[in-house]
Formats: sequence, structure tokens, C-alpha cells
Amino acid sequence: MFRIGTLIALSLSSFALPQSSSAVNATATELDYPTTSGHFYTQANGYPLGAHDYGFEITNEDGIPFWSVFDRLGRSEKLGYPISNRYDCSGFVCQATQRGILQWDPLSEQVTLLNTLELIAQLGHDEWLRAQAFVPPATGLSPDPLGDFSAIYEHRVSQLVSDWPIYNAYVSDKRSLELYGLPVSSPQTIGQVVAVRFQRNVLYRWVGNNTVIAALAGDLAKQVGIVPAGSCTPQPPPFRALHGVATWYGEYFHGNVMANGQVYDMYDPTTAASNLFPFDTQLQVTRLDNGKSIIVRVTDRGAFRYPILVDLSWAAFGELGLPAEGVIKISVRAVDSDIANTPSLPEIDLASR
Repeated sequence: MFRIGTLIALSLSSFALPQSSSAVNATATELDYPTTSGHFYTQANGYPLGAHDYGFEITNEDGIPFWSVFDRLGRSEKLGYPISNRYDCSGFVCQATQRGILQWDPLSEQVTLLNTLELIAQLGHDEWLRAQAFVPPATGLSPDPLGDFSAIYEHRVSQLVSDWPIYNAYVSDKRSLELYGLPVSSPQTIGQVVAVRFQRNVLYRWVGNNTVIAALAGDLAKQVGIVPAGSCTPQPPPFRALHGVATWYGEYFHGNVMANGQVYDMYDPTTAASNLFPFDTQLQVTRLDNGKSIIVRVTDRGAFRYPILVDLSWAAFGELGLPAEGVIKISVRAVDSDIANTPSLPEIDLASR
């Protein structure tokens, strides 16, 4: 039975009592970590915390910036942990987290959160929502005025002032409209809980307690089948990536013999110099700020050291950005499984420095 006590116990977001950064950092290195184009989380894999290394990765792969949006909206503190892999939902690419469902619209090239509670209601589960998760019905608000969206927004939000903690929690966070959508109910008391229903989620507080939390709307969607069961199988951990920077070398070295005995061709987009990996290792190099990725082969060495991980050919660098940039932040992982699992390679995250 999915009762409100369980929901609050599992909820990770608190407006009044946010997690300390030290608490987050203490578990991040053990339970989740950055990957080539995003982040891998084990916390919602269905096993006791820390008992299994399988999980869900949220990334910017294929030009779909789920990770960037997840990061901007507050990561796990606001959206909970990923609970699914990517999946098709009516022709769109989606991925579920504990508190919402991310959807990619290829026409607008935007990632938005689905109106999860509206979808659940459309399936006829309003009574289930109230019984299982103390979600109030979409009632109690006066009719919207004629006018533009901002007038409707102000009108609806103004009707939340009868519960100041929930009103303040909503209006004090500039991301609330993206995270929760518009309010669709007035503050309502159900048992020992005061709740406001929004298009995408619910905000709660205990009667007599001003701490406001968000419901696990993504988990509710999973329970009623909106999130396909086949997408919720945890995946093995990806190879760990090194984070640093990439540079390039060009015309001055063009035609010279490389360290592996072959002739350097600056127009070959498949070659790179690296001092960390054996010759002929296939490397996936991913630009961190946009998720662009290439595969190169280690063919040379260079007079450089960390944070430079690879010195790319002029053409290879051009696949990731303009050569005039000179230096870009990247992640690197070896595609060769035996090299990728070599424990002697350093695991250094430049992105956090």
C-alpha cells in the first residue's frame, strides 16, 4: 500500500530543510558518478542502498539533453533519481525519474516534464491517487480569467495563499512552473496532510509542520503503467570516464612520423596523441558542454600532462568544435573493455574543479 507516510519517508526534497552539501557529497562518490555524457545512479535500482552496482544512466546522448535539463532543474534533490532507461512514449523519447517524466520534442528541440498527474487522471485513476497517495481532486479553484498565460498563472497561484508554507515553497523557487506545472486544486486537508495538486506533481506538508515536500509522481506513473515495465530494468554500470581537456596539433607536425611509426595526417579525424593509453586503443571523446562525441585511435604521444588527456588531430578536434577554441573540456573512456577496466587509470573529475 503506497501510503503518505511511505511517500514522505522516501521523498528526498525538502523546501524547509534541504540536504546539506556534505551529506550529498558523502554518498555521491559511492552511489552515483559522472559518465561520458551524463551521470549514473544506483539509488533507485530496487536493491538496498549500496548493495548492487546496477542502475540508470541519464545522459545527453543522441543530442537529447536529458542530463543537462535534469542538472538545471536541481538533479535528484528536485526530481529524485532515475527509475527508467529511455523509452518511446507515443513517438517521443522519454525517461522517468522518481518525481517526473522527461520528454524530448524533436520539433521544438526542447526537453520538458510531462503533466504526469493529468496523464494518470486521464486513465481514470483519480480515486486511486487519493486513496494511495493522498492526492486531492482537481477542485477548489475559481474559474480562470480571460487573458494570457501570465494572468491565468497569477490567478491560480493567488488562491494558494490559504496555505502559506505551500504557497511560499512554490513561488520562492523559479523552477516551480517547470517542475510542477500550474496548480489545479486549492490547498486541501486529507487526514493529517495538507496537499495542493499541480499538473505534474503534488506538494504536501503534515498538519502542524511547515516542511513542504514533493510527491514521487514518477513512481506513481510507473505503478499505473505509464512508464513501461520493460524500461525499468537497471543496467550494468558503464565504464568510468576520465574528465579533463583536449587540445589539437596540426600543420607544424603534418607529415612527421608519429610515436607509433606512422605518418601524421592532420586531416585524419580518427587519430589522437595520449600518454595514458596504449597505442591503438579506441577512445570515445565527448565534449562536456554539448554531448558531442567521437571515436579516435591512440597513435602518438606528446609533451603534455594532465589535465590534457588527448591531443587530437586537427580534423578530430574539428568534429567537436572550432580549432580556434584551442582547448575544450572533455571526458574520455576506452572503448576496449580490457583497457577500460584497467584499475591503474586515474579517475579524475575536472568538471568539478
